Amino acid sequence: MNRSTCSLAPEPSPDVVCRNRADYERSIGQPEWTARWNLEQSLLPARMPVWPWSRIRIRGHCPLCDRPATFITKARHLRSGSRFASSGFRDGMICSRCRLLGRHRKLLQLLDADPASRTTGIYLCEQRSRFHAVTSDRYPAVTGSEFLGPDIAPGSVVGGIRHEDLQRLSFAAAQFGFVICSDVLEHVPDHRHALAEIHRVLRPRGTALLTVPFSTDADACTQRAVLEDGRIRHLLPPQMHHNPISRQGSLVYGDFGWELLDHCRAIGFTDVALVLYWSLTEGHLGIPLHYLRLGKSG
Repeated sequence: MNRSTCSLAPEPSPDVVCRNRADYERSIGQPEWTARWNLEQSLLPARMPVWPWSRIRIRGHCPLCDRPATFITKARHLRSGSRFASSGFRDGMICSRCRLLGRHRKLLQLLDADPASRTTGIYLCEQRSRFHAVTSDRYPAVTGSEFLGPDIAPGSVVGGIRHEDLQRLSFAAAQFGFVICSDVLEHVPDHRHALAEIHRVLRPRGTALLTVPFSTDADACTQRAVLEDGRIRHLLPPQMHHNPISRQGSLVYGDFGWELLDHCRAIGFTDVALVLYWSLTEGHLGIPLHYLRLGKSG
């Protein structure tokens, strides 16, 4: 079995706030990001591994577990010199203790750093996942949901799973202090309607934290499919992602570029930013790794 192991390395770097593409290009062009990119490349296999179950294992420290941990990624998802390495790291780096992906650990770190997370409601746009289970254990008031189908009324509970359509949430206005949406927005037919609903259910001075597949090289958002009279019309070849409640997966309706930040501002969000983060110690790899932070004014 092929394995690559790297020992403890530099401490986490501060998150970098980018409010537009110019901010991003200025930040990512700094020498430290080139050094981090080169370090990531040095961890990758020079060629595809012989065995499909081969793993890359990186020793570090998980701040959620507050203990040393090993972060694990399937080697077959990574290839030296390829841009696919970023997505391979992003969708891997599973902690050997809490079993969470890197991006999920980062979102929980952000909640941990904000005292308001202990006293206000949190809406998590998923329910049947390890991420939801760990979040519910850590915080007192977490509501999760899944999309179960177009014919089910929002707010219904089916087999213990709450159904919500992100384009027409059943929650009251200003109900949650935080909305956490991890790789869900791209599966919504109209992401602007979904963003408007997230804004509506957020309390004043609330925060939405989103992760989405985001192309830092693209200015515009691209619509891959549209929903017309209940039927899907494909504008580009269909692209599917993993869905925990359906073997068919989830259709990707759109690809996101910098225009997404303009959509967020037009809806009424304040302090809109794409935030870069990186830490070999904490298992956050995959340049450019980022999340969206959206605030609601008081």
